[in-house]
Amino acid sequence: MVQVLVLPPDRSDPQVAVKGLRAAFDANTKAVKDSFKQEQFTTESGLQGIRASYSQQSEEDGRVTESRSYNYIVRNRDGRGVGVNYIATAQSDSDAIHQMIRKTLRLE
Repeated sequence: MVQVLVLPPDRSDPQVAVKGLRAAFDANTKAVKDSFKQEQFTTESGLQGIRASYSQQSEEDGRVTESRSYNYIVRNRDGRGVGVNYIATAQSDSDAIHQMIRKTLRLE
């Protein structure tokens, strides 16, 4: 699943947005502890941002499933924070999706 979100004005700075994401991760009882990672990235068009990712587990019908959430956070032309969120299971995670996100993110 891929979602695009315009973040609230108080989360326009990608660093602030990642801190909020980290706080939500720390409070999430389904989060896999020590799985939170963040890194700077630059798209092909030169747009810079932060990618934060983490794993979480859910249980359904006695089966535990682990998913990974990737959050690409940038500023748009108006200075607002924008997040592109990609959620995948370990089996469905695709490098092609990550490449598509990095290739198509740009200011216009």
